[in-house]
Amino acid sequence: MDRDGRLSISSERSADSVLIKIKDTGQGMSPEVVKGLFIPFFTRKENGTGLGLVVCKRILDSCGGCLLIDSQEGAGTEITIQIPLVLI
Repeated sequence: MDRDGRLSISSERSADSVLIKIKDTGQGMSPEVVKGLFIPFFTRKENGTGLGLVVCKRILDSCGGCLLIDSQEGAGTEITIQIPLVLI
C-alpha cells in the first residue's frame, strides 16, 4: 500500500468467536496470487520466506479458527481472522 492508502482494523464479538478485520486500500492482488498465499515458500517479497501466512493459518486452524483473504486488483484487500472463544 502506498503512503496515501488507508488501513482500517475492526473487531466484533459473537456468542462463540471474535472476528478481526483488516482492510486496506492498496493495489490488491490477483486471484492467482491469493491462491498462492497459503502455499509454503510462496512469496512476492525479495527477502521473504513465504512462511508467515502459512504459519498463522495453521495456528488458527489448529484452534478451530480461520483466516480468510478477499482481494480485488485495484481495490485493496480485506483479511478476516476468526478466533473461537473458549469458556472455562
